[in-house]
Amino acid sequence: MKLKQLFLYTVIIAVFSFITVGCSSSSSDKENEKKSNSNKNDSETITLKVTNFLANTAPLSKYGVQPWMERVTELTDGKVQFEYYPGEQLGKAADQYKLVKDGVADIGFTLVNYNSDIFPISNMLSAMPRINKSSLQGTLAYKDLLEESPVLLETDYLKNGVRPLYANVSPAYELWSVKKEIKTPEDLKGLKIRTGGGIENEIFEFVGAAPVSIAFPDLYESTERGIVDAVSLFPVAVNTSGIDEIVKFGTEIFWVTAVYPLIINEKTWDKLPDDVKEAISQANEEVAVQLAKTQDENTKEIVKEISKNATISKLTEDEQQKWDNISEEFQKKWLKDNESKGLPYGEVLNMYKELSKKHE
Repeated sequence: MKLKQLFLYTVIIAVFSFITVGCSSSSSDKENEKKSNSNKNDSETITLKVTNFLANTAPLSKYGVQPWMERVTELTDGKVQFEYYPGEQLGKAADQYKLVKDGVADIGFTLVNYNSDIFPISNMLSAMPRINKSSLQGTLAYKDLLEESPVLLETDYLKNGVRPLYANVSPAYELWSVKKEIKTPEDLKGLKIRTGGGIENEIFEFVGAAPVSIAFPDLYESTERGIVDAVSLFPVAVNTSGIDEIVKFGTEIFWVTAVYPLIINEKTWDKLPDDVKEAISQANEEVAVQLAKTQDENTKEIVKEISKNATISKLTEDEQQKWDNISEEFQKKWLKDNESKGLPYGEVLNMYKELSKKHE
């Protein structure tokens, strides 16, 4: 009897041990499989599709989008790669935002003026004259504003399904004429002025000029054919477009600016691992500052070159004051006319002005 009981106990213990080992082995296998899959995901290549309406040779591409992609790949040890489509390969300049929003591309480089209804606050900030004198000043102020003003981030970006990675605020626009010297706002009356569109059109209408919205790729032909009498544009873009060969007069009035954001589809951003997001954020910071500095350096050199074949007007204090006055008058009128839209234009504009002063 005792032998039978001992035998039974032995069998029970053996079976229990087998089950325990089996369960332990199964659990261990699952854990190892989980770790293996995790390691596999960590090492998987992430390929992001990037669209850009500018050619590779354009400064904003050469010193902005391209080094940004290279830096992200470097910071992620090759984990993030890019399919790059510059020069309107995926769509026209005005379509870049929609390409990203609709998921045709993951990331896109655009200009807020081309979609003023999508980027209402950014478009307003860029189109208010005589706030920034340099790209670095505007870029840092806009970056600070994105961080300090949730309404800007939400209204212009997240609400529309995209997120800004970095944004370049151009050097201030100047006036470039093929026909006559422009020194005061009165000189603009009756002239056809090429603009980037949006609110900038309203400024020129306010001073009695006829604004003509022309996309950047069509700028040279339009100027050469006389479709416009003068162009509102920053010097680097004057050189890039080739119209520095055509213009006869330039006026440094530190007019409006342009905001060029590099945007990412919000769903794409949400799916990225945290380490990739951190690498992208670091690249954003580095490239945005260096691009702005390069823009400012190039501006000085280009103005020198243009001045060899064109007259660059140096304005007197009285003439500068006239531009200040017309700018203040327009800002007050525009803010009053747009109060009913329910956006805190005045509040954000004042904040932006203060941040710009901080970075002078």
